[in-house]
Amino acid sequence: MLALVALATLPILFGPGAQDITRLSLTESVVTRGHVDIDPWWTQTTDRAFAHGHWYADKAPGVSFALLVPDAIYHGIAQLDSGLNEHLPWNSRGLLWIFRLLAEGAPCIVLVALVGRVCEGIRRGTGAASAVVVALGTIVGALGPTLFAHLADAVLLFGAFLVATRARTARAWFLVGLLAGAAVLCDYLAGPPALVLVALAWLRGRGEGVTAISLGGIPGALALGAYDWAAFGSPFNLSYGYVSNTFTTDQQSGFFGIGVPTGHGIGQTLFDHQGLLVLSPVLVLAAAGLVDLGRRHRAEAVAAGVIAAFFVLTTTSYFLPDGGLSPGPRFAAPALPFLALGLPDAFRRRPRVTIVLALYSVGIETANALTWWTGSPFAFVAWTPTVYSALGLSSELGTLLLLAPAGAAVVLGAMALMPTLRHRDPDAIRAVG
Repeated sequence: MLALVALATLPILFGPGAQDITRLSLTESVVTRGHVDIDPWWTQTTDRAFAHGHWYADKAPGVSFALLVPDAIYHGIAQLDSGLNEHLPWNSRGLLWIFRLLAEGAPCIVLVALVGRVCEGIRRGTGAASAVVVALGTIVGALGPTLFAHLADAVLLFGAFLVATRARTARAWFLVGLLAGAAVLCDYLAGPPALVLVALAWLRGRGEGVTAISLGGIPGALALGAYDWAAFGSPFNLSYGYVSNTFTTDQQSGFFGIGVPTGHGIGQTLFDHQGLLVLSPVLVLAAAGLVDLGRRHRAEAVAAGVIAAFFVLTTTSYFLPDGGLSPGPRFAAPALPFLALGLPDAFRRRPRVTIVLALYSVGIETANALTWWTGSPFAFVAWTPTVYSALGLSSELGTLLLLAPAGAAVVLGAMALMPTLRHRDPDAIRAVG
């Protein structure tokens, strides 16, 4: 099923955007120049920051740092092979696709695997269906072949949460802190959810858990502080405080552009043509299922609900809820695996309506994933460029090679789910913890 999900989502191959260039500029600058500024390429991206006479990436640096080794390997090979022309990563579609695959594609599949495995543990037989819903029925799959970094943040934060639900030793809590610290390094918004995990550590591990999780967060904090010091003069100066583009005024209002929920923000996040409840109405039942899960695992369900609510509320409070050209309200993407924990109970208690909404979500989100990059979601104004079309196949066949595994994944999830729905045996329930 994971292979089918990968084949249905990751081969999409569209051109570079501001996000790609700004993140890869930082990677390229460190590898080839030994500097953290992006002065040679600042005119090529609108996502940028300006401080002390130099231009910088305006994003958290985690994903850029993660691509340092792959970029260094690429340049090393290019220097050894005289027949290979060196390109900037964003000027070669093939190279850009590989970096996207490493930065977001791999986290996408790992996240789907984690969701499937945990949901299978909550209620036997629901894991594959839940994984398919998250991968193909939400914006998770559409974000896989991009460089937005939300999935890298999501898999680290969700992984930290899962370890926290089972942590019994200081070593386990240290791992929670390590993963949560890495999540903050990828996206500043992971900070408050990391504090939720600290509260969970206090509840389950008391002082020992809080101490260990705090120690685990030190490497991520040091890496972020060192970057901020080198770029902006202090370990406490974040890049968003120096944004220099058409959104500068908006970005500097509130907390780096985040204020309080607004009618516009709520509408665009939930009810717009790319809103969460339009693209993925099955999430309503997932939220109800999370409440049901809370009757058996209160602390874990409350923590998951608080984290999910945080990402949704901050998205409704941001001046640009959809983040510009994107598959939807992408800042809320890290909420999705936490909401998915309610899918097993939704399939169990409300099977018919959950299945209908899941199929609708998969269908409309597939259409969104194939078209959002054109700026006209759901309008098939152009065939989706894919790795297959880059290799010489027709664009039409390339699109079919995306749809076929998507359909097969849905069938596989349904086949795994049907026995559970037929029997509804309480003995088939296995608790996560």
